Amino acid sequence: MTASFDVRFEPWIPVRDSDGVLRKVGLRDALVQAPTIAALAVSDPIDEPALLRLLLAMVHHIIDGPRTERDWVALWEQGSLDAELVDHYLDDRSDGRFDLFDDVHPFLQAPVEGAVRPAVEIHKRFVSGTAELFFEHTDTYRDVDAVAFPADEMALYLVTAHAYQTIYRGVQPGTLLKGMVLFNVGANLFETLLLNLVRYDPAGEFPMPGSDDRPAWDREAPVAGRVRPPEGYLDYLTWQPRRVQLIPAQVDGRIVVSRIRVERGEQFDDAFKARYPRWDPMLPAEVDDDGNAKKIWLPFERVAWRETRRLLSPATQLHAKTRYVRPGVVDHREALALRYDIPLPRDLLAVSTGTPQNPGSLYWWRKDTIPVPPQILGHPQRSTTVRVALERTEDAYRTLVRNLGQVLDTLAVDGGRQRIRADAEATFRSYLLDFWDRLGSRFEGLLDGVIADDPDAADRWLEELQTVTMDVYDAATRPYLTAAIALEDVFRHRRFLAAHFRRPDRRGS
Repeated sequence: MTASFDVRFEPWIPVRDSDGVLRKVGLRDALVQAPTIAALAVSDPIDEPALLRLLLAMVHHIIDGPRTERDWVALWEQGSLDAELVDHYLDDRSDGRFDLFDDVHPFLQAPVEGAVRPAVEIHKRFVSGTAELFFEHTDTYRDVDAVAFPADEMALYLVTAHAYQTIYRGVQPGTLLKGMVLFNVGANLFETLLLNLVRYDPAGEFPMPGSDDRPAWDREAPVAGRVRPPEGYLDYLTWQPRRVQLIPAQVDGRIVVSRIRVERGEQFDDAFKARYPRWDPMLPAEVDDDGNAKKIWLPFERVAWRETRRLLSPATQLHAKTRYVRPGVVDHREALALRYDIPLPRDLLAVSTGTPQNPGSLYWWRKDTIPVPPQILGHPQRSTTVRVALERTEDAYRTLVRNLGQVLDTLAVDGGRQRIRADAEATFRSYLLDFWDRLGSRFEGLLDGVIADDPDAADRWLEELQTVTMDVYDAATRPYLTAAIALEDVFRHRRFLAAHFRRPDRRGS
């Protein structure tokens, strides 16, 4: 059987049009019709950054830039990508490189001679007989050999599988696994692309080093099991840590995939692996004094708006020798806020994933919005006000945790109170989550006040912070006031907690 699925024109990318209609488009229509497409309409959050990065690689390559801020502004004012330029780019690549089942250069694949595997093994979002549970975000298949995916779905799974590849038989994880991906979302897909289209200058090694940069579909040599650094940003965006080959079949007149072949693909060398998170424009990173970097990830229980504090500054000291470096898309956003009258969204979108200690499986993912208003990001005094307010909030939380912990120690004086201590620990943990939930509903008010240059905004936040902190402490410890051994300590640590807000450096300005 001769199968063909040309991702340039066949519909496979889920989108929502400006009028709310859901449909699928190919790569060509996603780019040319981007101004009339409201957003990508994927069902799983991890598909969105994976697809966005694929489209960004195409745009960078088509326009060979933007090399300068002026180039970017000209493209924004143009309001759309040049359809003739897009068509010329795609027509020049009619040799099968965008065909999912091409014999020589299948799209984002390579011919593989390995064993045939069930198609569900394309990614650990699926549960098969030996795979570990992917939290609750998954499809479960008991008879994995009987599962066949339509070609359009398989194209999407392939893109995401490369970005979120789990560790498998010596294969390095995908660039987005166990990290937090941040990106801007505009009023339509064109704006979303442009707001994440950072300066691209291979000669200047921006945003990352490279020499012969091009995306995977333009590379002559097929993906092999080599260890090397990417040749540049586009090579990195289309990196394939596993060699995959989809095996097509025909069922009821349509092309499906129920079998794949997989082998070890390209692997980063040690030098690049140690540093790449600081070069990726969508990844916040923890960077040490030697330039080595680790991805920052958002634990499942951590509320997303706490990240606003660190995103308002280009770099924040974390420890003695490490600092938090915000991603390039936030720097791009700040530059636009400072210099241009461009409608920027209030929030950043964040997609986070988590793995167990052995990252051979994904355990959860989450999608959040993080408020980073451009009126604050591009205004040093307002940024400082919000950062200081959030630093005081983190300080109050640490003090609350410390005092509750000391009450907890009191409840564990002897073995007979182990059950009481265990119950209290679960109770305290629940109320600590409530601390952030209650403040979250007030955080937008702080931002609105700061944007309006309200001189009392920070003081009101501090008053609300004190009220919430004391309320949470009282609610968490109330059930244990009947325990004589704990009564004195509960009130003593409450006094310590209240005194925290009376210290001069904790007062509002």
